[in-house]
Amino acid sequence: MESDHRLQKHFKFQQRLQSIAQNNYSSEEIHNVRTVARELYALLDNEEPFRSVLKQLLKHTNKIRDIDVFWGVTLPKLPYDYRQKLDIQNIYKKIEKERQINIETLKVFMFSLSLPESIRFATMSEFKDTFVLHRFEYIDKKPLHSYRLHIKHLLYREKNSPNQDIIVIKRLSRIKDILGHINDNLNALRQFKALGISKHLLKEIKTFIYGENEKLFREFQIQNAKLL
Repeated sequence: MESDHRLQKHFKFQQRLQSIAQNNYSSEEIHNVRTVARELYALLDNEEPFRSVLKQLLKHTNKIRDIDVFWGVTLPKLPYDYRQKLDIQNIYKKIEKERQINIETLKVFMFSLSLPESIRFATMSEFKDTFVLHRFEYIDKKPLHSYRLHIKHLLYREKNSPNQDIIVIKRLSRIKDILGHINDNLNALRQFKALGISKHLLKEIKTFIYGENEKLFREFQIQNAKLL
């Protein structure tokens, strides 16, 4: 029964791969295939070769996803005064060109992608206590990013455990979302720098983003403490 449940993830991943091309690599399909790929990755045996393929897929879609979040989430959330100072039309042209370049690279990868007939899943006994939970006092992108990946693994394995803990799933989900928002904000700041906007406006946007991240980080500390 457990094996059947996990095999459904593999089947769902194959469906998402077909859907992504059929829907012209839309932002929604990119998000969907990444979510299923990460969940499947967390369920596989550490020695399963297909894990490296999933990792490559995630790498090929990282920049596309960052661009989609920047355009669809970060820009609309900026204060109105900041948006008025930006050349939105020019920004769209630049990031859409960059997105298309990454899409073409992804297409080449997917064309050569070979799905295995069978894969090895990790045993349920390996799902627990795989990652260590930590306390964080400061926003430091590198360890927080690694911790976010750990939280995702814990979440996906807990969700697919035969003895689910709903409270733990909710807390892990919230932490994943908070750290995801922090990461998205930092990626957006790099995107603004690359767009070559004025130093004064960049400084204003940076102050705003850091302020948002400070609030998110405080909430992360509260939620994370509940898991410790």
